[in-house]
Amino acid sequence: MKQTITLLISCCLLTFGCSADSTHVNKGINASVILKSIDKGKPLIISDKIIVDDLDFTLLEQNHAFSAAQMVTEVQTPVTFVGCIFMGKVTTTAQRNNKVYNATFYRNLTFEACDFRAEADFSNTTVYGPVNFSGAVFRENASFNNLTVMGREAYFTGVQADKRFSMQEASFAGNFDFFKSKMGGKASFQSSVFNGTSRFSASAFQGIADFSLTNFKNDALFTYCNFAGDFRMANTVAFGKTDLISCVFQQQLVITNAEFHSRVNFSKSQASGVFDLSGSLFLAGKPVMDEFKFAESHPPITIGTKFASTNLQEFNQDSPKP
Repeated sequence: MKQTITLLISCCLLTFGCSADSTHVNKGINASVILKSIDKGKPLIISDKIIVDDLDFTLLEQNHAFSAAQMVTEVQTPVTFVGCIFMGKVTTTAQRNNKVYNATFYRNLTFEACDFRAEADFSNTTVYGPVNFSGAVFRENASFNNLTVMGREAYFTGVQADKRFSMQEASFAGNFDFFKSKMGGKASFQSSVFNGTSRFSASAFQGIADFSLTNFKNDALFTYCNFAGDFRMANTVAFGKTDLISCVFQQQLVITNAEFHSRVNFSKSQASGVFDLSGSLFLAGKPVMDEFKFAESHPPITIGTKFASTNLQEFNQDSPKP
């Protein structure tokens, strides 16, 4: 009799387990539920949930044609995720039926302390409000190429990317915060424009950190950064001060054909590999090099480098003093 009762209970449990919907397991929620909520025009606030499948914002109903081959998906309501886990891909750009779909967010876009288990692609996206990815973790490749943020603040504070992190040709109208972030793979900010203060301080880059062709309209702060891979700033233009204070450059430090309109500070930093300033123009005079250390086998390369005098009328090609 006991065996019969046990068997019946086991069957009931097995049947219940098989019939359970994914939205009711471990705080799970389907992406379709999220999209329906946005389509209704309600402010979206989701906390501590597991999104079990792909979340594609271009599948929203509010689409209009920008051109014959390009569609714009409009998101009029605030979008906020806090402490969520995304099991599937998250994207704001897609191609379907020979057309390109890109999302535009008119309010805030927030993914605070979220965990992205699959690829995240926020490329070709425009956000008119603030952006917040503070504390986000990207397990796979993360793309923010051609991202345009019109809001006053863009927070990527404490971001962790295990693989490639790409933010090329992005544009930020306000301040950009990348403080204490950790990059496990290559991190590229090529050709991006930072109109406000950009703070990368106390961040760690295990792969190549590429800031080539980047335009810093305001201060660029890299204090206490650790670069395990190459640091590249070729053909970069910086109008505000550039602080590379107390940084560790374990591989090549390449700042070539760049243009600096304000002070550059390398104080208390150390470079173990090639230190190349070739062809760069320093309009505020020689960089500050107090207590800067470099390998004897790799003295600074300053071929074609120009340093303005204090009156900004004379130039020389002397090497900066360590």
